[in-house]
Amino acid sequence: YIQLLAETGIVGFLLMTLLIILMMFKIISVVKEKPVFWNILLIYWIILFGVYSFTGNTLYYPCQLIVLIIIILLVSNIKVADSSIITPSYNSEKYLDAFFISILEQDYEKYEIIFINDGSTDRTENIVYKYKEKFEERNIRFVYLKQENGGQAKAMNLGFPYIQGKYFIWPDSDDELYRNNISEKVKY
Repeated sequence: YIQLLAETGIVGFLLMTLLIILMMFKIISVVKEKPVFWNILLIYWIILFGVYSFTGNTLYYPCQLIVLIIIILLVSNIKVADSSIITPSYNSEKYLDAFFISILEQDYEKYEIIFINDGSTDRTENIVYKYKEKFEERNIRFVYLKQENGGQAKAMNLGFPYIQGKYFIWPDSDDELYRNNISEKVKY
């Protein structure tokens, strides 16, 4: 800060301090909602170290502000799931296409899927992998877990630690969800 004060004067120093404080409040609010932020913050410090190393002190502070503003804007637009769909399944191959399509057609996009294969002996796993790709192409988190057959309760208990949303629903794998199923639940 002493060097900043010498380079910009007291007004520049105060403005820079105010901007840093305001950005820190924004960062704190983003961190609460978006755990991905910590990875981006690491990239931020690596970029700043590079700028500082190659340019010296003169451009360091303006570059720091510019990079921080860009990162805040990027992080603010990251889609983070606030709703989780947790579904156990046992030998449900004939229902899975309709189930996954009904989820893909939701009018709400901030959700994730935790799908637990409870020891299926049919083509359940193949179908799950096919749809896992489709969800990931849309940047929807898809967690696939597999266990030996132990029943629905055991399968659900396996999946609960993976939930990141504030809300969760637990449809069966032979269910089809209405297009507004999640959005209507989130409203309340």
